[in-house]
Amino acid sequence: MKLLNSRLLPILAVASIATLSGCGDGDEEIRIYQISHPEGLDPHAGHDHGPGEDHSGHDHAAPASAAPMAPTAPSSTPSQNSVNPSSSMNTLPGMESTAAAIDTPAWSVPASWDELAPTSIRKGNFRIGTGNQIAEITVTAFPGDVGGLEANVNRWRGQIGLPPSSMDSMGDTIIPIEVDGQPAYGISLLNPQNPDAPGILGAVIPRDGMTWFVKMIGSQEILQSQEGDLQNFLNSITF
Repeated sequence: MKLLNSRLLPILAVASIATLSGCGDGDEEIRIYQISHPEGLDPHAGHDHGPGEDHSGHDHAAPASAAPMAPTAPSSTPSQNSVNPSSSMNTLPGMESTAAAIDTPAWSVPASWDELAPTSIRKGNFRIGTGNQIAEITVTAFPGDVGGLEANVNRWRGQIGLPPSSMDSMGDTIIPIEVDGQPAYGISLLNPQNPDAPGILGAVIPRDGMTWFVKMIGSQEILQSQEGDLQNFLNSITF
């Protein structure tokens, strides 16, 4: 007698035993016994999925040796009444270690700013105001141009509810400035037509293959009163 091939399809068996009670009252007790696939055998082994065939009906388990995906971590713990959407941003794998390797420049903090602890991403972290009239100031840095000036300004526009725009249409939004003797860009995103909406003042600073972002976001009233302090802070930065 030939031995059975150990790679035959696994036996699927569901046995149901219905036992009528002796009282004849029609009640039935159903017991279901399920025989699982033998360990190590794939019930779909040997089945070639054709092009475009739906695999959704198959629940393929990941190999036991597969490494779990590293979870992302928030760039900071959002402060109470935070007005900065970036406070809840999740970092990509490797972003925190990259940021940690970047040296923080020297600067002078305006007396009106409350200095908060830096985070895994933020090199500088500040806050001004109380209640609903607040603004937050962050300093971050990333390798390269991070998508370019237009993309970064549009990212900030989206954070305060403004539609994207082209460089040709941004007009006074982007202002050429200098930071530590090198060209940079001042950014002004205020919306006089909607004074209750948040605004952004800041700077995008290309430097030695990196891009630095200084962003003040929050109440437009506070932002307008802080333009001088923000300019003094930018003037104090030394790489």
